Amino acid sequence: AGGGTVSVSGGRFLFYPLWLKSGVILDVAADAVMLAGTDPALYPEVPENPYWDVRFALRHNRRYVFYAHGAKHIGITGHGKIDFQGLAFVDPDPNVIPGEGRWKRHSDTMVPGRSIFFVGCEDIRLEDITLVDTAGGWFSWLLDCTDIVVHGVTMRADVRMPNSDGLHLGSCRNVMVSDCNFQCGGDDCIIIRSMQEQFATPRPSENITVTNCVMRGGKWASAILIAWTHDYAIRNCVFSNLIVKGVHELLGIYAPDIAFSESKDPPRYPDTPEPPPIAPLEIENIQVSNVVAEVDHLLTLEFDDETKVSFVRNIRLHNIQALCTCWPLIRVQPQHNVSDIEFSDISLELQPAPNEPDQTPRTFYGVPGPFLDCPHVRNLNINNFRYLGMRH
Repeated sequence: AGGGTVSVSGGRFLFYPLWLKSGVILDVAADAVMLAGTDPALYPEVPENPYWDVRFALRHNRRYVFYAHGAKHIGITGHGKIDFQGLAFVDPDPNVIPGEGRWKRHSDTMVPGRSIFFVGCEDIRLEDITLVDTAGGWFSWLLDCTDIVVHGVTMRADVRMPNSDGLHLGSCRNVMVSDCNFQCGGDDCIIIRSMQEQFATPRPSENITVTNCVMRGGKWASAILIAWTHDYAIRNCVFSNLIVKGVHELLGIYAPDIAFSESKDPPRYPDTPEPPPIAPLEIENIQVSNVVAEVDHLLTLEFDDETKVSFVRNIRLHNIQALCTCWPLIRVQPQHNVSDIEFSDISLELQPAPNEPDQTPRTFYGVPGPFLDCPHVRNLNINNFRYLGMRH
């Protein structure tokens, strides 16, 4: 009927997938809990549509809990809780040690792979809601969306949950994220990508601000992950006033080449079509400042030799106090055209890696090396970088 607010209050309510149409706000009151159902057969697949090519759904998974495409003025708000009951879709093996392994999903395709999945939408609000135990996949995937506000949101999952990414922004523009608490289990807290395979023409991710957030995760995770295989342009992103703990790196910039990467991510299947022509990766104007972090790396910047990159430039880390197990890692080649990397007002203290009390400072996965061994970077600026020594 043109939109309105759907209010949920006063109890616990079981539900199955919901499709938000333009103008609809779902508001969950503080005294309400919404429980996503646990029968995978009742989670439908997104049908073919003009907004994205479903043949390139990551891991072939087109199932969702909340979905919208082509909608305007939509949101999920309120001080209540949405429990996606993700433990029903994995094998919660008690022998898996937190921080040392992750549980196995029952299936890649017969689970709701994204709890919140919006495509081609405009004017999105996610505010004040608590989201727990994402159901076998990411907490959220916002794809080709614009004008997004994420405020006061908590995302919480066990550190052993697989692929429990927090806020996954693919080819999104004009985004404000503030005052959020990301406890994203075994995966990344905020992911900025600029995907191409799902569209006939590439779309950038740009004009993204993240501030006043707490980020925690697992040993394979990034607090902020930028780029991946077959990504396009990512630019004008500012991250500030962050508390970060337990993840692999504060800022990870990766772009594996699927033909050469051991990870083969995204996975390919016999019926996966050839992607459209892929434009080279472009990354510029990324700033991370005012951070207290306990991580392995401050920065990991790494590409496969064959990854097509136009340029990476103007990456700035400023005013950061960090306890790390490794030096920052930059592993690129001349053809990647990496320039203008700045570390300013940094206080770095090293500590031995867990279960490695005699470990000397590392650069990457135990490989010893000097501080910032990066011969293929042009214009590396190190200003007031204080090394506080090794903590024992």
